[in-house]
Amino acid sequence: MSVRNFSNSSIRTGTKRNNFWDQTSYPQVPMEVFIIAGGGGAAGGNAAGSGSGGAVYKNFDAIVGTSYSIAIGAGGSSNSNVTPSDGSSSTFGNTITAYGGAYNLGEGNPGRSGGSGSGRAYPTSGTNTGGSATQGIGGNLAYGGAGGNMNGNTYTGGGGGGLGSAGGNAVNAAGNGGNGTTAYSNWLSDISSLMPADWQTATTNGYIGGGGGSSYDGGTGATGPGSKGLGGAGNSNGRNDSRTNSNGGIAYTGSAAGSGGTGNGVGNGGSGICIVRIPDSFDVTSTTGSPYTKTTNGYKYYVFTGAGSITA
Repeated sequence: MSVRNFSNSSIRTGTKRNNFWDQTSYPQVPMEVFIIAGGGGAAGGNAAGSGSGGAVYKNFDAIVGTSYSIAIGAGGSSNSNVTPSDGSSSTFGNTITAYGGAYNLGEGNPGRSGGSGSGRAYPTSGTNTGGSATQGIGGNLAYGGAGGNMNGNTYTGGGGGGLGSAGGNAVNAAGNGGNGTTAYSNWLSDISSLMPADWQTATTNGYIGGGGGSSYDGGTGATGPGSKGLGGAGNSNGRNDSRTNSNGGIAYTGSAAGSGGTGNGVGNGGSGICIVRIPDSFDVTSTTGSPYTKTTNGYKYYVFTGAGSITA
């Protein structure tokens, strides 16, 4: 039988050929990415719960020298008297996008779709369902919860979706916010010392990305606001005549803001975060944007809370 002559193959010349035995190999860095978008802003006026920002996980082999730009989504703005805003998307390179959480609306409005959906507000007319979670899969692990439904007769609404579960339905009590995900609790524990104190408190139980609870009007039979989803969501309040402010989502958790009653002050949604980790036997070429860094438990972590880049 004949024997192929390899004298002109990539083994000698380093050139890339079309045949299997001629392919050039490139050095690579095993990379994992967990990225969360900004949480939805909140409204007053007996509003339903707003949704957390969506999240995406992906692992891949990054070719050394390849640069990936990173953008971190801001939390949605909130307002007790006018329309708030959705959280902004977070991106890693041009292939990974986490979508911002949906803002909620006051009484009489349907749930809205987003990375996690917002709840359905009272009273119902037409559909009584919360907004859907639109965080697409696209070959990645994606997280986001739907908003809660409105099934009762009191002035409450469904809770906002969280990264780990849908918002609670409103029956005769306000819907609770959906809890965040615990899928990355080890990551959170590993980087906790790098983060602000309120972030550490919000994630101490391993959750991140909670949905907002619905507010309520105590004069119509509801007993209290829905509880916030675990993982950084803001407290909701309610009752039109209480004028008690609700709280914003915790920064860098992608959590939703808490809802308020008419005329109550409301906080903004929590901004997002991007966590990149590689085995500690590897290095990256460079980073921009001054990410927090830490080496622990066999990994090197790069934590982005603002825009930047990482080059394998």
